[in-house]
Amino acid sequence: MCTFPQRLGLTLGTFAALAHAVWALFIAIGLAQPLMVGIMRMHFIEENRNVSDFFLGDAIVFIFVSFVIAYGFGWVLGTIWERVNKMK
Repeated sequence: MCTFPQRLGLTLGTFAALAHAVWALFIAIGLAQPLMVGIMRMHFIEENRNVSDFFLGDAIVFIFVSFVIAYGFGWVLGTIWERVNKMK
């Protein structure tokens, strides 16, 4: 049985992993650099950095780590939420 902290952790973790998977896909197909430059220009920032080459292993680690960190934040937030609501 999933408790609220577990569900919230899974929700936030999945969202973060999907967002980072989309970013990794943009890097793989060559859309990340123009997207980043366009976003920076909209904010009046001159950005002279380049997006690195795509490596599948790095992308997998990137997605996994973002899931784990977001899951942890969700679990902590859900635990705090449950304890605060029990106090009422």
